[in-house]
Amino acid sequence: MKAEKVVTGLERHEAVRYTSSHAFLLDRRTLNPIHGPASGLFYLSCVQKFSLRPAQDAILMNRIPRFLPLRTTSLAIALILTATTVQAEKPGVVLQGKAGLLAGKNVVLIAADDEYRSEELIPQLAKILAVHHGCKCTVLFTINPATGFIDPGAQNIPGLEALDSADLLVIFARFRELPDEQMKHFVDYIESGKPVIGLRTATHAFNYTRHKDNPYAKYSFNDAKFSGGFGRQVLGETWIDHYGHHNFESTRGTIVPGMEQHPVVRGVGEIWGPSDVYAITTLTGDSKPLVLGHVLVGMKPTDPPNEKKKPVPVAGRRAIRAPRGRLRGYSRPPWVTPTT
Repeated sequence: MKAEKVVTGLERHEAVRYTSSHAFLLDRRTLNPIHGPASGLFYLSCVQKFSLRPAQDAILMNRIPRFLPLRTTSLAIALILTATTVQAEKPGVVLQGKAGLLAGKNVVLIAADDEYRSEELIPQLAKILAVHHGCKCTVLFTINPATGFIDPGAQNIPGLEALDSADLLVIFARFRELPDEQMKHFVDYIESGKPVIGLRTATHAFNYTRHKDNPYAKYSFNDAKFSGGFGRQVLGETWIDHYGHHNFESTRGTIVPGMEQHPVVRGVGEIWGPSDVYAITTLTGDSKPLVLGHVLVGMKPTDPPNEKKKPVPVAGRRAIRAPRGRLRGYSRPPWVTPTT
């Protein structure tokens, strides 16, 4: 599926259709996406505040724009568009890369959590990868089957067949229980030996509560026989608890001494994120921490560390033998705290 241009008079924006009832907007300068129904409501992020234009000058509007606060340096404009958009042929957003180190590679990114707005974060990451590194990026979302809208709580991720030809999977998911026909593509990819990058809640990406006897239920974060499910068996650790005080203690990340030249973190300085550090019990396999998370006493980058809580790994890599593939490496298991 290719991006389509919507002429709105604000040429710095482009719209990308990703379901028959949704549209997606990316600001080229801020890479700040907001989603809305394709019946006409779009949110355009703007870098700076500006005066309201007269209704007669607002192209493709049939109402005067309504301003909504988005961030301290930006505004959102709700535009009721009368333009007709083309129906998407496939689910998800596909961004075609051009030149770059990853040209010719296919990356599938899954946005399927209901806490951290992965439906906004993951498309930004995908556009960075496509524009600056040249890979083709397919972003898949949790979609409400009844409405066709992105729904962070939906147990439905259409388009996972894209994994059949993927070279890399990036997953940001939480407590999913997917239909078998969708989960099969995911498991086939995992067992193929291809690389996976898990973000934050990927520790507990799956949680089968309705069909506990399902063969895929073993991927649940709390599975006893397949200890820790997908999180522990594949990425190094499952969901344990919040180590930092959620929404009160943020995270400072520092490179593990001696790992400064590792390809994943080479050139990376100090990291900070408003999310808290996750607790861990033990790291499985040959997990190698790359970044240590220091629990800070507050929510600012300059806050001092909580001396009562020692640093714990928040980013690393591991390699395991896939059932039907080669030795595979994981550059960022989900015992990480996202720091973007």
